[in-house]
Amino acid sequence: MQSRARSFPLKNGYCYLFQDHILIERNDFTGQILHFLEKRGLRRSWIIYLALLIALVLSALLAVKIENYFLAAFFAAFAFADLFAIWFSRKVSFASNIQREHITAVEYKEAVQGVSRASFTIFFRPKRATLRRTIFLPSIRKGDTQLAQAAYLMMKEEKLIE
Repeated sequence: MQSRARSFPLKNGYCYLFQDHILIERNDFTGQILHFLEKRGLRRSWIIYLALLIALVLSALLAVKIENYFLAAFFAAFAFADLFAIWFSRKVSFASNIQREHITAVEYKEAVQGVSRASFTIFFRPKRATLRRTIFLPSIRKGDTQLAQAAYLMMKEEKLIE
């Protein structure tokens, strides 16, 4: 790694801010699997949606075989909705290394007590399409609001947020 990196904790790891890139690191087992899949060019959301789509289509075909057409239509409707979810998630990225030269904007969303976590959404353009990567900060308990504010100030000092 490089010499000067600022970091702040995330929900499942750390975010390191370097002068030329941002590194998002997950320390758990799931993070290692996702890093492996990302190296192979597979997107996590597509794997989940495609597995669900296969299960729904097979369920619809099984329902047609047993002549339960209402259940077949039910599964087919959910399969169609799953196709929409795949279409709308095509611009979502789970990249762990984002070059600063590709970043177009960073948005900060404050936490709502008892409802949501604070998060950063990084919009970047590595090729032609603009992708977005959401980074969730720690929970909204009493001490973690200071962590979210410190992360916001760090991103502001690094001139990622105006």
